[in-house]
Amino acid sequence: MAMRRRSTASNKLANARSRKAKTLKAVRHGGSSVARKETEVARLTRELDDAWEQQTATAEALKIISTSPTNSGLLLRPAQR
Repeated sequence: MAMRRRSTASNKLANARSRKAKTLKAVRHGGSSVARKETEVARLTRELDDAWEQQTATAEALKIISTSPTNSGLLLRPAQR
């Protein structure tokens, strides 16, 4: 018995179903990817804020040291230990 070929309409329907399934799968997986990216952005934002605070504190300390009339070597000695 010879195999019958699918009609063009049948092929179009099968292709449409396949595309829909792939799209739904991509949407399902894409959602978790978005959540991961949002978590990563939040983590990096916190790290950036922490670094900014540290740099600001360091700049303020250096400003105070630079305007101090005393010997700055005495001030820095405890920080070296």
